[in-house]
Amino acid sequence: MLNEPPRHGPEPTLRQLVIMRVYSLLGLVLLAIGIIGMWVPVLPTTIFLIGAAACFARSSPRLYAYLMSHPRLGPPLQHWFEEGAISKRGKATALFGMGIGMAVVVLTVQHPGWIAFAAVVIVGSGWYVMARPLPAHEQAQDEAEAAKARAEQDD
Repeated sequence: MLNEPPRHGPEPTLRQLVIMRVYSLLGLVLLAIGIIGMWVPVLPTTIFLIGAAACFARSSPRLYAYLMSHPRLGPPLQHWFEEGAISKRGKATALFGMGIGMAVVVLTVQHPGWIAFAAVVIVGSGWYVMARPLPAHEQAQDEAEAAKARAEQDD
């Protein structure tokens, strides 16, 4: 037919179509949670966006491309998928959210075991976030600033 898009391979099976729809639905749910997380301090954003992008990569090239090229959401995802990196701003935001989350736990949970569990999870998550490298452009900027400071110190 004239109005059909060109096909680039064999027709997907019913099982493949169902799996693609499940990934699409899960991607949309994760995207919604990630967007909500932009305004709720204790709810992370980037991890849900990474999950959404992974789901869209398996189900919808159009949604994947949109998410990866989005002016606000795309750069942190690109840094993650290309370099495994988190920006300084992303790290600061994540640590701030973890601190707020821990404060909420301490103020609302009465059982010391659950507070300790939350502390271990949050400290471990914070360590992981801080252990991730900076994106290459931020590393280069830091190195240039450090070299400039050393040069000024030597003068």
